[in-house]
Amino acid sequence: MAIRSDPIVYVGDAAGAAALRGPNTEVVEFAGRRVTPGFNDSHIHLVEGALSLDEVDLSEDQSLEAVQARIAAFATADPRSPWVRGHGWLYGSFPGGLPTKAQLDAVLADRPAYMECYDAHSGWGNSKARALVKAKIPEPDQEARYRLLLRALRQLNAQGITSVQDARTDSATLQSDLPLLERAIREGKLTGARHRGRADERRRPWSRPTSSAVSIAPRPARRAKARQRGRGCPS
Repeated sequence: MAIRSDPIVYVGDAAGAAALRGPNTEVVEFAGRRVTPGFNDSHIHLVEGALSLDEVDLSEDQSLEAVQARIAAFATADPRSPWVRGHGWLYGSFPGGLPTKAQLDAVLADRPAYMECYDAHSGWGNSKARALVKAKIPEPDQEARYRLLLRALRQLNAQGITSVQDARTDSATLQSDLPLLERAIREGKLTGARHRGRADERRRPWSRPTSSAVSIAPRPARRAKARQRGRGCPS
């Protein structure tokens, strides 16, 4: 084979190629190996793919243990990197089809880590990564929170739900949520229902802040009050 600049100008035996050799010809001996034209990749993300070379590739790992081992080895090999990033994990590698924060924390807890799924539709982060992301997300102000609360109440009522048990009533949420509930009570918009504790009494709209209307104290405090009254408190 003889090539002049880019075009192939000769394909045949060695004698024919030798006849085209000049004083500046570069000769490459392939020793009987196959020679083909260069290939063209018709669908590639060149720069994005180049950046992924600095990430841990999880596309060959078929189990949670294999994924974790590869991430741990990659992170250990580069302990000074502020982030550990990866790509290519498969849904089938994880029990239930999706990874969890705890599974990543178990092998990488000292630095933020983020792994993108093979289809680029799902991401997997550890606790440090999630904390950094959450810190960048602006929280809605109280007026927006109140507007969304009223919207949620309308949706609940539309489904026939007239009373709820709030599953998250710690001190932090009380400080932010209690003013919203009190405002809704004052404006007559807390459209739930209260339980008077006796089967023969009807549910009534929450129209004023009374002790029988709604209990939003944290669970530990509710249990302590129940013990003081001498009766149990459901958990």
